[in-house]
Amino acid sequence: MLYKIGEIAEILGVTKEGVRFLERKGLLHSTRTAHNGYRYYSRSELSAVQQIRSYAAAGFTLEEAASLVLHNDEHYMLTSIERKEQALEEEIRILENKQRLLQSQKEAIMQAFHFQQKPKVGELEAVYYFPIEGAYAMEGSARLREMEKLWMTAGPDVRLAKLPLNQEGRELESKGICAEAAKAKQLGLPLEGSLYMPGGLHLTAWICTPVGSRDGFFSIYRWAAEHGWKPAGNMLSLVWLSTIRDGERCTFKMVRMAVVSGKKQKGFS
Repeated sequence: MLYKIGEIAEILGVTKEGVRFLERKGLLHSTRTAHNGYRYYSRSELSAVQQIRSYAAAGFTLEEAASLVLHNDEHYMLTSIERKEQALEEEIRILENKQRLLQSQKEAIMQAFHFQQKPKVGELEAVYYFPIEGAYAMEGSARLREMEKLWMTAGPDVRLAKLPLNQEGRELESKGICAEAAKAKQLGLPLEGSLYMPGGLHLTAWICTPVGSRDGFFSIYRWAAEHGWKPAGNMLSLVWLSTIRDGERCTFKMVRMAVVSGKKQKGFS
């Protein structure tokens, strides 16, 4: 059975020029008919076509696949495949990170549109908070900028954050970046100058406020006092989603504060 160049191209998943390239490499051999001068390829050519297609399907370029078929050298062929495996493993890692980021964004969006106004108390993991402005921040230096960049480029595992209130319920102006402690160590983030905030019992609440607004933080602190929970650390606010509401830029935040059970309080100082 004879195949036209277009049919071979379709089988290979390449262009006609790709077929001509393989022919120039000596991997395919065509014959031309006297009556129309068209190129035709016999069934015997399909073994090379099939081998080239299998390499191409695994991620090799047409030229790389052709080179593998042309080389009758075990070391060259195995080394080439091992390199491709390493490259694919890196691509998989990058794709998995992208997939994780998309999942994180989906969760943030669902939280933003379906969050519960009422705070709750439960167990949370420890985090590291890296202050970059205001209270606790290191003095400006090249090292600080370098560390800030490492934190900011760590991907979906870190979030912009701030400490709006201290343990006594007073305003604490501190802006920074936050990540779960285990993830920060796994990512190799610089922990110099960061605050370790232990895990354990925390009050959590979700709020959406205009950028720069402090609305909501005092009411969360007050809710804790009114429900018999005593603050055991600074309040931490993590930016979960940035959006536009009624023409105004807003941030959807998760607020967390370590608490211990205490006597009911009617207010705070």
